[in-house]
Amino acid sequence: MTGEIAVTFGGITQVVPLVGGAAVLTLPTTGLATGVYPVHVAYSGDSTYAPDAAVQQKLRVR
Repeated sequence: MTGEIAVTFGGITQVVPLVGGAAVLTLPTTGLATGVYPVHVAYSGDSTYAPDAAVQQKLRVR
């Protein structure tokens, strides 16, 4: 799997490339109020896999 992953959390979107089918990033929490925030993940797709997007989970900031 190749392409990119776009992750939106707390109003900030980070785009990272897939390396060996995986992507790693740190979700920023500085400046966020206490609460629950959705994590939206979008995959760009490649020649084998179609693009896709979903809200994968919700994270609580304390």
